[in-house]
Amino acid sequence: MVIALAYLHRYGWAIGTLILYCVFDKSYLPGISFILFGLWTLVGYRLRWKHIYCSFQDIHHHRMTPDRVRWEKLSEREVSGLSLLFIVFGVLFTIAMLFLRK
Repeated sequence: MVIALAYLHRYGWAIGTLILYCVFDKSYLPGISFILFGLWTLVGYRLRWKHIYCSFQDIHHHRMTPDRVRWEKLSEREVSGLSLLFIVFGVLFTIAMLFLRK
């Protein structure tokens, strides 16, 4: 189950965003999705959710080891930086889409 959640974290949110965007045709949906993904990653890292660790193992092309989680091997700077990048990009994208729709 942890590995399935890791794949959902890594790939599923983007696929879900594309599907929702096609169904509802809301231009601000991708921005909100980026913000939620960044928050999910940041909160998951802070609360030590195993699927976040495994997702970052997948990013680095390592075998996922949900039974042997070693948080000290995961760079806090990398996780925080990626999360903040997605949050900032999501906010900017959402603001831009709200102004462009008018």
